[in-house]
Amino acid sequence: MLPAALLRRTSPLLPTVVVDSANSGLPDWVSFQRASPAWQFNASGLLEQVDANVPRFDHRPGTGDLLGLLIEESRTNLLLWSEAFDDPEWTKTNVTVTADAIAAPDGNTVADAMFETTANGIHDVIQQATFSNDSNVVASVFVRGGLGRTLTAIFVSTGPQWIGARFDLSDGTFVAQEDNVGTELTAHLGHGIDNVGGGWFRIWVAASTSGITSANMHCRVKKGAQQAHVGETDKGLYWWGAQLEEGSFPTSYIKTEGSTVTREADVATTSDVSWLKDGEGTFLLESSVPVTRSTAGERFIAVNDGTLTKSIVLDYATQKSRAIVQGDTNSFNQSTPDNFVAGIARKSALAYAANDIALAVDGAIIATSSTVVPPTGLTQLQIGSDAGGVAKLTNGHIRRIAYWPHRLPVAALRRLSRSAA
Repeated sequence: MLPAALLRRTSPLLPTVVVDSANSGLPDWVSFQRASPAWQFNASGLLEQVDANVPRFDHRPGTGDLLGLLIEESRTNLLLWSEAFDDPEWTKTNVTVTADAIAAPDGNTVADAMFETTANGIHDVIQQATFSNDSNVVASVFVRGGLGRTLTAIFVSTGPQWIGARFDLSDGTFVAQEDNVGTELTAHLGHGIDNVGGGWFRIWVAASTSGITSANMHCRVKKGAQQAHVGETDKGLYWWGAQLEEGSFPTSYIKTEGSTVTREADVATTSDVSWLKDGEGTFLLESSVPVTRSTAGERFIAVNDGTLTKSIVLDYATQKSRAIVQGDTNSFNQSTPDNFVAGIARKSALAYAANDIALAVDGAIIATSSTVVPPTGLTQLQIGSDAGGVAKLTNGHIRRIAYWPHRLPVAALRRLSRSAA
């Protein structure tokens, strides 16, 4: 891999280590592994599959703007034939499906057209999937107008109970929850709609389950708020890339055909920390998350001794930016008062020395400490995960990481963390 990190030792004003996604690579001294192919949006704004053990430098769908290195936990698409709604695995209810009718978000003519029949009823396709008992599950699919309908809905159901969301594709907005919760589907955990360009949107809904190991995913054509309507054979929507995964938020697309497919975790780590000064330094992080969620401690940067005993961390914690300096006897653990916004980058600068720690985020000093002594003897750097590289994966984008072997002054932290905008 071409190095996007530079070791600079000639000037105290330049960072010792820079990991810069704009250079489309990781330094050759960072080990990257992912034991499966995975999908990313490329610089043209199109979805593409990359090979196993190749890092993903993801871009904003539709525009091609660089988001950064994408790190995700392992997930499995539990549906079959994710791009083939004409397949018998998908049960049709008052619809007909024309395969390969239009270009999909990957640029290939593989998206299907789903037309209503004249029946007075629900118009959708359904597939059942199995999962672990008491799981959270999230359903997602790419959908496009252009066939006379602009309203759509996506559901997880068990028959008498369902959790869903209705969207308006004419302006890319969420309209309403459509839920009938009970003892099996117990809560609506979230929903969203993302514009991926070319008229396409990715919609999703997440649900909590109890005492069940299977449920149905529905992709529905809507005419209004009512579930049923009299169909028109020239009306419908385009569909592509359905996904049902265990979790409370969606992750990147996973294509399936005749069997379920697992995307393995992205793991970036190194034991070459010769650039790291014991007990003193400054880290700069530019990062973002595609979906906000109430999870705790998803790591963007974790420097440690191979355990959780001593560490320096910048992470995503319950929607906030957080910094941790875990010393031998006490610790600095501070978060921003405001939350991440999905898809919007934040800059964090953490400076530390003995009894002298400061955190700046987006140009403002968030917290300081004069009582914490930073750890020494750190031996590992994890990018996007915690000690060992397999826990607390960030499920987000890392655009830039820089390190200075000095405790930079407060004015420098404000300047470094200020948004380019």
